Amino acid sequence: MALAPDDPPRAEIAWPGLWYWAKVTVVVLVVVGVALQLRHAADVFVLVLAAAIFAVGLDPAVRFLERHGLRRGLAAAAIFVGAAIAFGVFLWLAIPEFVSQVREFARNLPALIDELAARDDWIGEAVRNADVKGHLQDLVSQLPSTLANSFGSILGVTSRITGLVFRLLTIVILSVYFVLSYPSARRTIAARAPVADRARLTRVVDTITHRIGGYVSGSFVNAGLSALVAAIALIALGVNFWFPLAAWAGFASLIPIVGAYIGGAPAMLIALADSPTKALIVVVFFVVWQQVRDYVVSPRVMKNSVDLSPAAVMVATIVGGSIGGIFGVLLALPVAAAIKAVMDEYLLRDLPDQESVDMPSDDPEPEPG
Repeated sequence: MALAPDDPPRAEIAWPGLWYWAKVTVVVLVVVGVALQLRHAADVFVLVLAAAIFAVGLDPAVRFLERHGLRRGLAAAAIFVGAAIAFGVFLWLAIPEFVSQVREFARNLPALIDELAARDDWIGEAVRNADVKGHLQDLVSQLPSTLANSFGSILGVTSRITGLVFRLLTIVILSVYFVLSYPSARRTIAARAPVADRARLTRVVDTITHRIGGYVSGSFVNAGLSALVAAIALIALGVNFWFPLAAWAGFASLIPIVGAYIGGAPAMLIALADSPTKALIVVVFFVVWQQVRDYVVSPRVMKNSVDLSPAAVMVATIVGGSIGGIFGVLLALPVAAAIKAVMDEYLLRDLPDQESVDMPSDDPEPEPG
């Protein structure tokens, strides 16, 4: 449609010049680069956070040794050396048994599949229909060529294991430094706060130290007790390969809420090879042990150190796992406990008690005389 004579001419749209698009490109590249760096920095942050939580968790034990005459450096050295010796003794005892049971499992696997296929129940039918023995024979026959063509995959697995070892060593080294510097850091934090807030800030730090210390020590006790109880139960039930299964059950118990179920799943599968009844007994054992641990053992071992509701534990575990994977799951509860300590002090302490709040009464007011 033609413009009327009195209408003003329309302004033509002027596209930005080349210099504008060059600046936009640079800004986008910088933002993407910063985001990638932050992603890598998140891994470092998780390691530092794990070391800090581990150090805070060890502080009560270090102070206990200090009260008995050891200087802080010697107390920390005694704890770390004792832990290293205990871990070395465990590996010395565990690795031969673990290797022998894995070898036994690999040697007996064909006979085990034949026994399963010969069964007349649904297990045998499933094994026969899935042709498990044929797939296993194909896997064994193709294994040399698969290994020869998977050199890159082997290197990838080796690099992942090396990276995990490096992370663990980083956590240990940072934990030693944090344990030694914790008192000076605590004094520095209190000194930099306003005078009116120093007592409150010191109380928060002490509460966090108490809760995380109880959680770390209680978690190790729970893991060791879970492994021991699982080993006794699996031996009593006659479940094969009890040692690696019990070790896995102890490690999985560190995972909140579902740790016992994750730890019991491999034992249930191994027991299922013997009989469905034995597998059902294994499942019942791990379910019962989860309840006993949650309602009998943990309240006495942890001494309510974390002080979190079941809903808060579940939310913290989900958020921690989505952010940091397995490390995030293990660190979720200490971080949540620290956040709750801060909220209790700065948000809830000044609120009036529920009993002291005057609530309107449902009773009618008495009529005047």
